[in-house]
Amino acid sequence: MATWGKVYDGMVDGLRTHWETMIRLQEQMTGDRISRASDAPVDAYQIMKLTTSSSEMETFVKNLVDVNFLLGESSSVLSTISGEIFTGEGKLSELLEQAASDTVMEQRPIIAEAINSLLDTVVSLVNGDLVGRYYFSGEKTGTVPFVVHRDADKKITSVNYQGGVDSLDVPVGPGTEQSGTLVGSEIFQNNERTKPEFVGNTGVQAGLGDTTILEDVTLIVQHGETTFETGSGIVAGSRSPAIDTIVGTNHVLIVNTVAQNVKLDDGAVVDYSAGDISNLQLTNLDGDIVYVNMENVAVVGAAVEVAITATAKLSIDDGLSMHDVVAFSNNEAVVDSQTDRVLYLDTRLIERTGTELVTAPVQTSYDLFDTLIIIRDTLSDTELSLDDFHTKIGQLKESYQVMLKDFETNLASVGAKWQVMGSLQVSMEDIQWNISDRLNAIQEVDFAKITSELVQSQVFYEMLLAATARLANLSLMDYLR
Repeated sequence: MATWGKVYDGMVDGLRTHWETMIRLQEQMTGDRISRASDAPVDAYQIMKLTTSSSEMETFVKNLVDVNFLLGESSSVLSTISGEIFTGEGKLSELLEQAASDTVMEQRPIIAEAINSLLDTVVSLVNGDLVGRYYFSGEKTGTVPFVVHRDADKKITSVNYQGGVDSLDVPVGPGTEQSGTLVGSEIFQNNERTKPEFVGNTGVQAGLGDTTILEDVTLIVQHGETTFETGSGIVAGSRSPAIDTIVGTNHVLIVNTVAQNVKLDDGAVVDYSAGDISNLQLTNLDGDIVYVNMENVAVVGAAVEVAITATAKLSIDDGLSMHDVVAFSNNEAVVDSQTDRVLYLDTRLIERTGTELVTAPVQTSYDLFDTLIIIRDTLSDTELSLDDFHTKIGQLKESYQVMLKDFETNLASVGAKWQVMGSLQVSMEDIQWNISDRLNAIQEVDFAKITSELVQSQVFYEMLLAATARLANLSLMDYLR
């Protein structure tokens, strides 16, 4: 019976083996040769690696499709602008030549209006978007890249960039990133300018910011309020608000409480021992004036320095708007209320009221919008003498050449980037296809072979099942026959 038991156990094991084989083959009939790692450990590992690579390639291709579409749209916009300004019929260079001709002086306003229309067209193009994604806003894809300021006649006076300063890079290949959106200020406002120059003696200097005034302006410096060092007991005289000419923080009172006199900086000494001392006029050697009230002097000493702070009011639009300066810094922004142009000032060394003739910065690179605005306004200026007009037209022709060169460089750069990304997309799609093909080769089954093996396993399983059943039904009587 021990031998019979071993035979029976062996047949049961055989049944289990063939049953498991049939289950495995039936699973493979669904299309996947490997359902679990134990089916083929080496192949399962390769499938895992290839699946990861396939997912990466899918991301790269998806990003490249997006990047290439946006670059294509951007390139199309730039090509359209190039046609409108540089290469098409009625291009800007021809308009400048016409304007420079003395025989068509009466047509200058007409040419100016044509350039104004061109400016509106360009602004509309550069603010183009695809379902709220702006081509030239850098990483701020949902922000309109350029904001426009207009005068009462609806003419554009300035165009300022408000998009992102960085590009929105996405992975397009192993270790490679690229952005489909462009930084508009780098494309259209590659603005490198000299610092503004000042003619005057107020002490104001150029600030750190990028000044945007296009024409020379007059800076008006007015006095605000004079205060004296806390604890000194000295206050401004009643005439101070209207007559003081000092501004800034670079003046001092020198008080001699022993001799009871006072002076402003290196100016003349004034006695305050008798008479009306509530409104003393002090003047330094530069002619700067301050009115002081010495009735309640609290300092003691023969030569005590008392700090002075005199706030200022600044204007570059003939006083239509005033910029208050309280804390004197190296980057005060004074805005022209009519054009929204900004003059950045360093007011740390400012000393007195007055006016400064400010020479506008010279553009050493190009700003597409500013160049068009200056050309339009020059052609519209009927007060320019003929000599001044020709001088300006000559300068504008030079600006045009700078603008043309830089714009053509940017156009070529975007076009080249688009071509490179297009080629990379084709390569990534080929790699993705090869990975998919390799995955299929490892994982897909040979249905004819699997079907044959399944039929064979079923036959053996049924034979074993019948034999096992017969063996299980044997009794003692079967052995006695």
